[in-house]
Amino acid sequence: MIERMRAKRAWEATLPPVNDLSQFDKRMRMMKEMEAKEQVVQVHQDTVDMYLEDTILENLQVVVDKQAREEIQKKAKKLNDVVIAMEESRDSLQSEEITSEMIYGFLIPEPEKIIIQQKGLLKQQKHLQAARRIIEEAAASSSRISPQEPSEQSVSVTKAANQVQEDTASQQVQEKQLDQTD
Repeated sequence: MIERMRAKRAWEATLPPVNDLSQFDKRMRMMKEMEAKEQVVQVHQDTVDMYLEDTILENLQVVVDKQAREEIQKKAKKLNDVVIAMEESRDSLQSEEITSEMIYGFLIPEPEKIIIQQKGLLKQQKHLQAARRIIEEAAASSSRISPQEPSEQSVSVTKAANQVQEDTASQQVQEKQLDQTD
């Protein structure tokens, strides 16, 4: 681009000086033609650049895919060799153990999911009970301080305790519904 600008300045310097209107028109026409040629060259250059970029990207993708396939094939071969070596070195008891692990891992994952869900619910209930105790203790201690009129703190603590109880009750209803659907 810099070279084009230099060439344009050099070309403009070679133009004859403008003495009258016809020479000025001629010079303007020549400059417009030069600009049009530059635009055509720029369009061609952009087209070539895009073509080269597309070609490079396509070739790069092909190379990356080829390398990935080769890497996968190498790893699959290594894994296959390990499996063959294990098969040759194991006895029938190990074969039964591997089979049972595969069955347990692939065919019977549902009981494990249920157990994990039940453990999660138990942990959640323990946390809710602990939160309820803390809130009730805070409510009890604040009610001992001013028994005549409830403070804003005791009202908010009581509301929080009620909310925890409602949440626990709705959670128990949802658990019963889940148990009935299973």
